[in-house]
Amino acid sequence: IAAVGNHEQLQMLCLADVGLGRLGRSAKLCIIHIFKNTQLETVDLGWNNFDTAAFSQLGKCVAKAPKLKTLSLPGCSAGSRNVRDQPIEYFLEYLSQTRSLQSLDVAFNHIDFRGAFILEDVCEELPALERLIMSDNPLGLPGQRCILRLLCTKTSGLVTCSLDGCSASSAAFSGDSDSQNTFSRTKPNGHYELDLARPYNRAVLRMLYKTCKQFRSKTSDAFGNFHFTPSPYRQPEKVDGIWKVATGGKLTTSFRIDWTGKDAMERMSPWEFGAFLDMHAAHRRFAPDTRKAAALFTAWRQREGNIEEQEMFLNALSRDFLLSFAQVEVLSRSARMITAILSTIMHCVVGGAPMRFRSLMLASSLGEYTKIVSKLDKLLRFNVENPTWHYRLDLASPSERGVAEKLLILNGWEVQVEQRLQRRDVSELGDRSRWRNVKIQGRPLATSILTWHLPDTDILEFDYSSGKRPSRGTCPLDTPTFAKIARRLQNAQVDGSVLLDALRPESHRMPLTASQLRELLGVFPGQSQRLDCLTLLYFQVPDIQNEKLFRSKLHDQEEVEHLRHRLGHVASFPFMQPEYTRWKLDLARFDQRIAAHILFQLKQKERFENIADAYYIDDKGVRDDFHRGIPASWSSLDRMPTAGTFACRYICQPGNRSFDKRKELLQKFGYWERDFTTREISWCLSASDVNEDVLDFVEFLAGRFKHVHEAFTRLDGYNGNGELTLKEFTEGLEVMNFKNFDGPRKDGRVQTLFYFLDASRDGIVDPRKWQVLGELLDEIKCQIQDFASFAVRHFDYALDSLEKTWKALDSDNSGCINADEWERTLRESFRYFGPTKALFRFMDKDDEGTISFEEFLALEPNFQSYCDEALTRLTRKRDGLDATGRTLLVGK
Repeated sequence: IAAVGNHEQLQMLCLADVGLGRLGRSAKLCIIHIFKNTQLETVDLGWNNFDTAAFSQLGKCVAKAPKLKTLSLPGCSAGSRNVRDQPIEYFLEYLSQTRSLQSLDVAFNHIDFRGAFILEDVCEELPALERLIMSDNPLGLPGQRCILRLLCTKTSGLVTCSLDGCSASSAAFSGDSDSQNTFSRTKPNGHYELDLARPYNRAVLRMLYKTCKQFRSKTSDAFGNFHFTPSPYRQPEKVDGIWKVATGGKLTTSFRIDWTGKDAMERMSPWEFGAFLDMHAAHRRFAPDTRKAAALFTAWRQREGNIEEQEMFLNALSRDFLLSFAQVEVLSRSARMITAILSTIMHCVVGGAPMRFRSLMLASSLGEYTKIVSKLDKLLRFNVENPTWHYRLDLASPSERGVAEKLLILNGWEVQVEQRLQRRDVSELGDRSRWRNVKIQGRPLATSILTWHLPDTDILEFDYSSGKRPSRGTCPLDTPTFAKIARRLQNAQVDGSVLLDALRPESHRMPLTASQLRELLGVFPGQSQRLDCLTLLYFQVPDIQNEKLFRSKLHDQEEVEHLRHRLGHVASFPFMQPEYTRWKLDLARFDQRIAAHILFQLKQKERFENIADAYYIDDKGVRDDFHRGIPASWSSLDRMPTAGTFACRYICQPGNRSFDKRKELLQKFGYWERDFTTREISWCLSASDVNEDVLDFVEFLAGRFKHVHEAFTRLDGYNGNGELTLKEFTEGLEVMNFKNFDGPRKDGRVQTLFYFLDASRDGIVDPRKWQVLGELLDEIKCQIQDFASFAVRHFDYALDSLEKTWKALDSDNSGCINADEWERTLRESFRYFGPTKALFRFMDKDDEGTISFEEFLALEPNFQSYCDEALTRLTRKRDGLDATGRTLLVGK
């Protein structure tokens, strides 16, 4: 060995399988003698036995070898699969210092993800190294991702890479804490615990410093909660392009950098989510240029016929790369793999929906196309501009994982935007996250979503509630356009879930008024579908002050709670019309404490008695009914309990409302910027807010009085004093011939109705208190208009829609319709799923339990008004007044 080192002309040396490191031969000493020869160009030391000291010495020698071009080290690692740090990792770390090495063979050395990550770190700016043999190492998917990224890095000279037999993962790595302490190029932020005596941890730290430099972020800003032992810690310096990090000590830190493309982001709206994600992907993912793409496709062709290796290759591409349509087309020439190819990498295709469509056209048959679309369903339905939705994603599916990654990135961006805009935090856990109700494998996520990294598999379920709101100048859809959309949806003979799938991709282009969303909800028969529709479109409503119009379509308190659970108790808070809402709040949840805080703010400004039926159950199960009142300290958010359950009702008479305070809270906690006046609010009450007796009375009034004030005048007398006592109210009902309460419980029911009106319990009902019935009556009128609008659309805006509707309802031509026939026909023939009971009572003015055609004619003004609104004067002038013109506007 000494002779080799002293040989002046020796350029090629083969010492494979000669027992170096065995039989008492010191591998480290041999390596020192060998590399004394500075003329060596090719060295093969394969199948010897090198320990950590030998590999470390080899790295030092190779770094100084001036002419070494080819180095072969297959099967040299003295460690085993169960060793945490393989000896060869100590050699790989020195490769960043080589300048002449062109070919490296490190096959069969137990290299797992950690070794591959070190290689990526040290070789990404190494232009000389062109050929790398990594065969028969347990790289698994994480390790192969590292090597493919290295292959496509523009500053790397690598053009040939062999990864045969590298699909299996190292059991030592998957069961080690290192698998939970990895660096992600697409999401580097997180918590890191690093032992700098280990090569892998040093590589992670170098990557963090490289990330800071790449995105021009100061290390003092990026690193937080910094703790190093033994202290002090010296910041590394970059020498000859290499970060010289410490080689000992333990470092614990959190890492966070601002989003890439900050300069460009300042020139665009922060709410352009699609543009942001495209820019983020361009900075964080790899888009191979022509030279590197050739190397990538060469590696792909080497796997031809090996399905397992090809699938691993595709999965690696799906995690880190952006591909053009032309590159997808080249990959798709492997006809047997077309379904796997397109279903795995579709979310990586640049160019948006047009390029995805072109990629789908590469399917060789309709059956194959259908199969691919089925696998890509959740990706194709995902709307990045309106991400608010309930998600259930299989992380083993590349396309569904791609959706989860986009939402993680988008969540981080929204956090940054809200901090920049100085918005109040209304998140579920107080971390500003837009993710809610996160479950992994059916169990709640135990850590913050902001520092969490996606596992390779498992079912991920969560709600995303975006902070994006309509801008001040957003105009809702005009009536003709909305009528066209609504008609097509209601006449489609498909399941409601299919209709939602059609709405989702375009929902961000559908700003709806509250009344339009209300009409749309009537298309969906089931509770879950109504909730899905409301979740999808809630934040698309510019006139959110009228949200009570569509909230009243929720049939019961259970549906209301489901909506709050999905969107958040603050995001869905009825700021402008909180009357008669019921609350059951878990004070351990940050957003639910905020909701309670808002209720207390309203109570202080409007009336202390507005919070009724309140109680609190602490975390030990002890109940407090607040006989002495709610503690004044609870008005301060910081002094409110952080555990237990608080429940109450909020009631407020119309005359006690504080418009300014409600509007202030809407803008402060709800993020709605729209300006409006009291005249732009459609005050109403939901049928679910009141009991059956109140509904019975209002339905009675609806069929007999145009305005509720007329009923009050009738009860009080035309020369009355403007006030009703319980006695006057009871006698007035008799005069009005109201018999709905007749029976043994009549007196109790009358009292219940009276005290509903007299919420202040002062024994008097005046016109201001009576106005609450007007708001409930307005809700019934809205139900009538909803039905009329639905029927007009159903019959294609025919001038005789009213008559056609009657004929369809009176299927037996008996001339009258009873309640059962009414309900059955509307559900089965019309597929109308809105409230119907109040409609029937409104028309049944003689209380006989049937409606005649003459009574049905009471809806004629509603039918006519909708036709007039849907076909505006401008449209009539352009398209004509005849039926043909109407068909052209809202036709099939």
